[in-house]
Amino acid sequence: MNSLPGSSLDLRDRQFSEVDSPAAWRRLGFAVAIGTIGSVGMWLIPVALPVVQADFGIARADASLPYTLAMTGYALGGVAMGQLCDRFGVVVAIMLGTLAVGIGYAGAALVPGPLTFALMHLFIGVGASATFGPLMADMAQWFVRHRGIAVGLAATNGPRLDQGSGQDGLATSPSSRQR
Repeated sequence: MNSLPGSSLDLRDRQFSEVDSPAAWRRLGFAVAIGTIGSVGMWLIPVALPVVQADFGIARADASLPYTLAMTGYALGGVAMGQLCDRFGVVVAIMLGTLAVGIGYAGAALVPGPLTFALMHLFIGVGASATFGPLMADMAQWFVRHRGIAVGLAATNGPRLDQGSGQDGLATSPSSRQR
């Protein structure tokens, strides 16, 4: 493993008593909270699509470009954040992801046109990627007996306003309730 000694991804340096401990469950709780906040960038544009379309006076296809660029940033950022996480630990990746999300949101709020608005979503996608893969990998290192549950909970990114709860998104989504 290429992580620095004592980083959050080096299980060899962790005391066995810390694995599956109350501290690990607290860390999982923080991971779900961070994932909930950080992953909003992935689902913001689909929810706000009609408003973006109306504000810029553009076609639905043009208003979908920010989502495409956010997902592109998410894919490319996932690779970069994974490497950062392996080298420096999950905290550094999350801090840089937070900075990227902040730049993206601030930039998107200040830009005058739809193209620059869409380009800001590259930053949002890169930042959101730090709160998904690296957190799941970190949770896998803190659990042995309950690893599947821990990684599954980290992957849900907690409750989201756009899809109900991450644990039961389809069951509570508005489309599943329509008959």
